[in-house]
Amino acid sequence: MKIEIILAIIVPLIAVPIIALIGFFLKGLLKSVQLAISKQSVSIEKLEKSQNDSLKGLDEKFTSFQLTIQKVFLTLTSVEKDLERANENLNKTNQIANRNSELIAEHKNKIFNLDNNLKQLMTELKEQEKKVDLLTRSLFELTTNCEK
Repeated sequence: MKIEIILAIIVPLIAVPIIALIGFFLKGLLKSVQLAISKQSVSIEKLEKSQNDSLKGLDEKFTSFQLTIQKVFLTLTSVEKDLERANENLNKTNQIANRNSELIAEHKNKIFNLDNNLKQLMTELKEQEKKVDLLTRSLFELTTNCEK
């Protein structure tokens, strides 16, 4: 029994400081864990904020990119319509040019025919002049002979 009494006195005297020492270390450990968690939490919050800012930036860039794509699409659509109109105008111009070529060919033929007709008339006129000259001479001769 004496050992039990001695142990009952010594165990609390040794156990209390050991428990206090363990508590002190646990308290310090818990405090450092709490500080590490707090720092990690701040770091995570900063990371989240950075990611949110990056996402906002990416979202703005993506929206800008989408607007640019829409503008390019509208521009291409406009260019396509302009090309269609230009093609229609080109077709009309080709039709007019073809018609003008036909008219020019017709006019060339008419001018050629007129030129030939004019040459023929000139030839006939010269022949008529010769005949008139002959008639004039004949008439002159006749008048000269009648006077005698």
